[in-house]
Amino acid sequence: MASCSPPLPKALASAWWKPSPWPIAANSPRWKPLPERTQNWTRFAPSIIHTSAGYKVRTAFTELTGKAPVLLAGMTPTTVEPEIVAAAANAGYWAELAGGGQVTASVFDRHVTKLEEELEEGRTVEFNAMFMDRYLWNLQFGSQRIVPKKRASGTPIDGVVVSAGIPELDEAVELIHTLNADGFPYVSFKPGTVDQIRQVCASPRPSLRSRCSSKSKVVPQVDTIRGNHWTICC
Repeated sequence: MASCSPPLPKALASAWWKPSPWPIAANSPRWKPLPERTQNWTRFAPSIIHTSAGYKVRTAFTELTGKAPVLLAGMTPTTVEPEIVAAAANAGYWAELAGGGQVTASVFDRHVTKLEEELEEGRTVEFNAMFMDRYLWNLQFGSQRIVPKKRASGTPIDGVVVSAGIPELDEAVELIHTLNADGFPYVSFKPGTVDQIRQVCASPRPSLRSRCSSKSKVVPQVDTIRGNHWTICC
């Protein structure tokens, strides 16, 4: 697709590729030289492609999901209610329904009913689950399994985001297989500490790839202490 794309207009190419001027002068006491790069990271850089709908940004995330490169992350209480989630999904974004507010089966049923009313045909959303909250996890994916049951009945939830803690490698592999079998093609892990980021994005990655189906779609996210959500895809 990229090879068939026309060259970018000069103004757009200039705005996209020119780095911002370094804000601190080299003779400033605050200036520090940049560390040497350990590898060539350019293969992870976003690119711009031309489509019938105009110019679009392409990343590993957009290639995997077919959705825009910006997401509406699950956040209690903001995305507990279905209206904002449906609006983002209808606009073509990855949009997460916050599991932190789906505290009973009846609350979840009510929100799903409204969500299905608001979503356009063919649109899907993702479910953000809190792994370390044993009550919510058991309600939603453990003993009561209210989310997989809804998926089995046709609710357009196509992904599960495991947040508020991450499982160990063996449990993560088993969880991916289980969720895929339940009809969730996308499984996302959201680490919030340096050790968790390394666990998800570094050492386990080859093992996850070797032990999971090649069709498994794993989307690591990075959750910062400031509440920002940066998403990378492997």
